[in-house]
Amino acid sequence: MSGDVSWSYQQLGSATARLFRLAALHSGSDFDSYAAAALTDSTVQQARRELDELTRAHLVQRISDRLCMHDLLRDYARELTATQDSEEERHAALTRLFD
Repeated sequence: MSGDVSWSYQQLGSATARLFRLAALHSGSDFDSYAAAALTDSTVQQARRELDELTRAHLVQRISDRLCMHDLLRDYARELTATQDSEEERHAALTRLFD
């Protein structure tokens, strides 16, 4: 991954970086703040703040009230979550999302 993207990721707060990683687990092409809150087990308000930070960092793109991630960024986030988040945490995030 390019240095610009990894630099942008490294500048994120820990909760926002975690959301970036876990958002890549979402199977749809776009998601909303409710899905982000479920993935991270946070409030919708907290998820919105983190999504705003990801938008400012150009790691997600806002389209109306939905957000999307470029395929290359999604791949990068999936690589990160595979190495930084346990399988149990990834499973729990998806369980919360599907519930």
